[in-house]
Amino acid sequence: MSKIKYILLLAAGLGMVSCEGLLEQKNPNLPDADTYWTNEEEVNDGLNAAYRALRFNGEYRRYLYMLLTQRSDEGYTESPSDEFQSGSNFLTNLTSNSVYFTWLDIYKGIFWANQVLYNGADVEFDDPQRKEQIMGQAHFLRGLGLFNIAVIYGRGPAPLVPDMSEYNQGYEILEQTALFEEARKAFLEAAKRTPPSWDKADLGRITQGASWAMLAKTAGQLAGCYEMNDDAKARTYWTEMKLYCDSVINSGLYTVAGVNYEDNFNEATEFNAESVFELQFAPDAGGVSQLCHELAKFYGLPFKTKAGNEQAYKDGYARYSVKQEFERESQASGAPDPRMRATLYYNDPTDQTLYYGQTLSEYGIANNMAYWKKYTQWRQGADFAETHSNNGINIRLIRLADIHLMRAEAMNELGMPQADILADINVVRSRVNMPSLPSTIYPASAFDTKDKMRIQIMHERTCELAGEFWRWPDLDRWFFRDKDGDGIKETMVDSYQIEGKSPLEWLRGRDAEFNNFNYERDGNKYFRYPVPTRELPLVDGLEQNPGW
Repeated sequence: MSKIKYILLLAAGLGMVSCEGLLEQKNPNLPDADTYWTNEEEVNDGLNAAYRALRFNGEYRRYLYMLLTQRSDEGYTESPSDEFQSGSNFLTNLTSNSVYFTWLDIYKGIFWANQVLYNGADVEFDDPQRKEQIMGQAHFLRGLGLFNIAVIYGRGPAPLVPDMSEYNQGYEILEQTALFEEARKAFLEAAKRTPPSWDKADLGRITQGASWAMLAKTAGQLAGCYEMNDDAKARTYWTEMKLYCDSVINSGLYTVAGVNYEDNFNEATEFNAESVFELQFAPDAGGVSQLCHELAKFYGLPFKTKAGNEQAYKDGYARYSVKQEFERESQASGAPDPRMRATLYYNDPTDQTLYYGQTLSEYGIANNMAYWKKYTQWRQGADFAETHSNNGINIRLIRLADIHLMRAEAMNELGMPQADILADINVVRSRVNMPSLPSTIYPASAFDTKDKMRIQIMHERTCELAGEFWRWPDLDRWFFRDKDGDGIKETMVDSYQIEGKSPLEWLRGRDAEFNNFNYERDGNKYFRYPVPTRELPLVDGLEQNPGW
């Protein structure tokens, strides 16, 4: 296994504007924008600093999991901590750490990516292709930050220059749709410049396939933004979603065939043939902060081992409805869907596998409970304890199975042949030996309309991708609607039924925290998190989201 060790460059001094004044002289011993960006290695180090933000608490190290997974119908919390409750139960405190640090850390990443794009533009490189590749990666990181701001907050600035004091220079505060469109521009630039693959020493850097994948994801979110207020634009973006899924799948660089599903969440099998883009982490043994992530400590198995080691806090559980989704069907042999055991811990007397040195039965898990297993180090013995600094499992942010299911969704929305849609779904199902569709459980009549097929795809995405950061964007795309085209979603789909229920009733049946979600009151506040209150006076023109 090879892990690239990005330089942990804290870019605090890079690109900062120095004021003229007796008490604000430049420190000649520290770099600034005038003295730093002079050669290609400095630009490359600046790019490495931009990658670093992905490992901050507010991004994929901790809080994004809460805001994108625990807030969805897949998860909930029993934490006494307000920050974890706010990220899960729609009763968000405006001063919550999860709300504040996620915004702050995403914009740090955007800021550093912008520095590379802005200050590196005029730096001469011996190899022009290397410069293009660096700029492509910076465009991608900028786009990923804007994408997450759009999904979580639905409003924010899209700065084009590094210094936020220049905020009003040529751009404005953008609502969700415009943020996605700005992210799309960045991913388009990334796709032009990033290579199809990297050599072993640079595994983990952004590729053209990752850029295409995020273009597909962004197109899907834009299609959801335009559904109901501009059907022609929605169709344009569904078409684009399919186009970029085609690009990834037809590249021949990725496959799900022969990839063990559980290997996607194991440190020993990183960069496998299915991985399109994974976020790199390493155990923090050297004392360098934020090399690792904390998913297992905050969202894993909340029990003590025989040796007395507590593996996880009570900050994030899986909803039991996720397990019930898996239990709808089984393999032809009658065995359960193997993804259930790879995704969740749950009471199973038949499972004699040792998890942290003992069986699940020995933990005494209640029959109606399930806990997240993905990205936990369960193969370790009873003497091992998950901590804040020892989990180095790379997060596979984009897998090819996801791309197949996205293409199936796009084809369904475009009214394409059912056989083509099922072909993509069955690629994903066959990898885990689930019966091809149509099946006994899901006959052709179960998905013979667009609405029914959409519901089938919802089921497939739950079983394949539960607990992998994508559920909240999925719900946003499927259910949330902007009727008047102002970029602010204020209603939910009620034109189709799921198991005889409206989408909101269905969500409430799966996750009791959705009882707090009421889009008809409080100024449509539930579709977005609030903008951190400390940002409002700092960013000229930025206003609080409706209802907060």
